[in-house]
Amino acid sequence: MMFKNSPNDTPARMSVKRINWEKIEPVDLGNTVWGQLGEDYDTINDVVKYLDLEQHFAMKKAKTFKKKTAPVKKDVISILAHKKAYNTSILLAHLKLTTTEITNCLLINGSEATRKKLVSSHYQQLLLYAPDEEEAEKLKNFAGDISKLNEADTLSLKLVNIPGYQLRLKALVFKHSFAEKEEEIRRNLEVVQRASNQLRKSRKLAKILEFVLAMGNYMNQGHIRISKATGFRIHFLAEMDCTKTSDNKMTFLHILARAVSSKFPEVLSFADELTDVKDASRVVYPVVLGDLQQLRKNWLLIRDNLLETESKNKADRFKIAMETCLVRTNGAIKRLEQLHQSTSKEFNKVAQYFGENPKNIGMQQFFNIFEEFIRKFQKSSMEISKLLKTKQPQKIQR
Repeated sequence: MMFKNSPNDTPARMSVKRINWEKIEPVDLGNTVWGQLGEDYDTINDVVKYLDLEQHFAMKKAKTFKKKTAPVKKDVISILAHKKAYNTSILLAHLKLTTTEITNCLLINGSEATRKKLVSSHYQQLLLYAPDEEEAEKLKNFAGDISKLNEADTLSLKLVNIPGYQLRLKALVFKHSFAEKEEEIRRNLEVVQRASNQLRKSRKLAKILEFVLAMGNYMNQGHIRISKATGFRIHFLAEMDCTKTSDNKMTFLHILARAVSSKFPEVLSFADELTDVKDASRVVYPVVLGDLQQLRKNWLLIRDNLLETESKNKADRFKIAMETCLVRTNGAIKRLEQLHQSTSKEFNKVAQYFGENPKNIGMQQFFNIFEEFIRKFQKSSMEISKLLKTKQPQKIQR
């Protein structure tokens, strides 16, 4: 039996829970209990209206949670070259400083603790990744939404608005690396100077060379070209082990060590008078001189172009700080230049002392020869000493 909605039915006033059943189609009712319903439907329907089912089974409005959506990526604008921007971003992540804190360092402004976080290598990287002229022009003319610039471009935009930003970075590299570079140059010049003095004043080394000359002249008798020598080029000192005895078991150096040990044992310790020769042999003098010349070149560059960094910003203390730095470093560079002159004179003296032309032999080559001679002589001396001990007759035990 089909039921129709009562004309008094009213539409639901609120959403109620559903009864999740499976409906029987009317054609299938037949003699089922459902087919017997209907006589009191209208009465029941009226009762149902007053059961407040809507209130009892009302659907509770679920709390609406704002769906967390991934932050919408801005349309990031990039002006710097990709590689430069990438490297700058890595540096910024490493420094953990804001772009404002970094630019304040170029103004010698902000807290001293923040400025100390930036060392010479950081300024060197900032200089390396700084915008070039074309990029600087694009940044200065940028009229878009600054918030859409990536972090590297944001920093670069702040940099190009600082007067003489590239010179400032070069100056800060100079300022923060100066003490270390000055110490390195001074140490290398001083060790060369000391080694030169030690070689020229070592009486024990002179005695050994006298022995070498006598032995060589004795062995060279009859050879017009090489006999009766009054001296020899020092490169022979590092080549003595190439001249072997007839049985190939020892070298000229072994014979020399044995003779010195036998006749002049007091000079076996000649290396004790040459303590700085090894360190001097490691000094690449052209590099040291180049570093010194670069210090002066950078100093002049900063001094001659410092006016470019002037700004109207009262908080900008860069120019004053660099003027003080230039005064201090100028005196230090002058002292290094004087040390270079005196070191060069000492080397010329020692080279000439050993019969060499300073213009024809490099410092490192010169000291390398003596360092190698010392090392080989000591090794041969130890081998001879060990050999002599094994040949000593054993005492008869009673």
